Amino acid sequence: MKRSLYSFFAIILGAAAASAATFGAAEVYQKAAPLDGDGQLVVVNPFGDIEVIGVDGLKEVQFTVRKSVSGVDDAAIKEGREQTALLFEGDNKSRRITTATPFMHDRRWASGVDYVIRAPKSVRVHIETHTGVKIHVANISGAVWVKNVNGIIDLDNVTGSVTVDSANGSVVYETIFKPANEIQISTINGNVELSVPADSSFRWAGQTLRGDFYTTIPSTGRFAGPMFRGAVNGERGPQLSTTSLMGNVYVLRRGTRAEDAQSMRAAIVAASNGGASGESLPRGVLGKSLQVASFDGDLIFSTPLGNVSVGQVHGTARVETRAGEVHLGSVTSQCDVVSLGGPVTLGEVHGALTARTTAGDVMINATYQGAVVSTGGGMIRMLYAAGATNLHSAGGDIVVRQATGPISAETRSGDVTIVLDPIIRSAAVDLKSSEGNLTLYVNSQLAADIDATLITSDPDANSIRSDFPGLTIRRDQVGKKTRIRATGKVNGGGDRVSLYAEDGDITIRTTMSGAGVSSPAIRP
Repeated sequence: MKRSLYSFFAIILGAAAASAATFGAAEVYQKAAPLDGDGQLVVVNPFGDIEVIGVDGLKEVQFTVRKSVSGVDDAAIKEGREQTALLFEGDNKSRRITTATPFMHDRRWASGVDYVIRAPKSVRVHIETHTGVKIHVANISGAVWVKNVNGIIDLDNVTGSVTVDSANGSVVYETIFKPANEIQISTINGNVELSVPADSSFRWAGQTLRGDFYTTIPSTGRFAGPMFRGAVNGERGPQLSTTSLMGNVYVLRRGTRAEDAQSMRAAIVAASNGGASGESLPRGVLGKSLQVASFDGDLIFSTPLGNVSVGQVHGTARVETRAGEVHLGSVTSQCDVVSLGGPVTLGEVHGALTARTTAGDVMINATYQGAVVSTGGGMIRMLYAAGATNLHSAGGDIVVRQATGPISAETRSGDVTIVLDPIIRSAAVDLKSSEGNLTLYVNSQLAADIDATLITSDPDANSIRSDFPGLTIRRDQVGKKTRIRATGKVNGGGDRVSLYAEDGDITIRTTMSGAGVSSPAIRP
């Protein structure tokens, strides 16, 4: 019988416990397992570095693991060893490597795991992590998906489609090959840097609130507030989406440096000097489509059939279209948007926001005076929400990356993910999903009265997970379904945090938790 990675490692830990050093201990382990070229590799590692290297002709996944545990004494180190488990699962089609540690543990110890992995070049790679110095993926031709909170993400000669989501780290993408597949890179506080061959051609889309777009390759484009749409060497090739909320975006010709790059914003402004900027439209315009770079004063525009695209509105914006898209880069005052048949994309809204679409996604960079947003058939995504925020979707996910005030979010079919700003110590939260998961990230010092209710037809599959201990759990039958309810005061109690889900999971995580490792399920 093959011995599992976890059991094998437990033997090593037991044998080495007696010789643990006072300040720390490290162990190295190697393993290999078959993996098909069209298979998938999943790596979940809360704390530590990850390197994945694709190898032509390889028919297995080979990994070297280095686990480090530090503590104040031998007892703490031993506990850290025992509570940092490595799990290896899967078959030839899918291999999963997980570092499992408890969310809440004795602060007398800390652990981290570094992975070096060799895999067939054509596999799909999925990486979830929280904090590490660097994530490095090289020579992979399959799709690559990476999610990280802290640390650099470095992609080297990755030729498949790419999706990267980082909170506080920069992302570097470098290749000797012309991009041929879609690339989506997003970070909040880091920079995005792409280095590609000089003859690369692709469509370039980007967003930034505080930064700029720089390039050393012939590029064209236009800005609408923080949104950029352009092309590199023409409009052929795939779509590259690059978002950096607080940093800069660089698209460089191989062999050039970021210091050599020219600002796209400055180049476009220089090229358009003497052109239409600050166009004047009468109040109450009824037209087809509207596209201007900047509008001074209150914008009131309605169209029965057409799109609206305005870079900056220096005043109030009231926009309605019955069949089209709405794109506003920034609005300095109140903003009311209605679309009866298209997506809504907004940059920074400095006044109160009301936005509604009956069919389409709603994407918002930042609101500062509260917002009421609804869609009849799409997702809602906000990067930053200040003030009271109310979100409703009749059929899509709702994601808020940073909320600093009370928030209410409800979807009939989809997941809800809300991240409260770490400085928030108390805020009213009301989240509901009739067919999906709820995930709430909060500061570990949040003072709240928690009331979480889960209705499920499969209590073994769905559960409530919380990083806060001591909640009171009740379970009862409601017809053919099971109702699980978790209530209690955390950190002395405070504003009400109400969570309700049907046939999904409810998860409450603190900002100190590792991403990608499930909290223990709460059960009576």
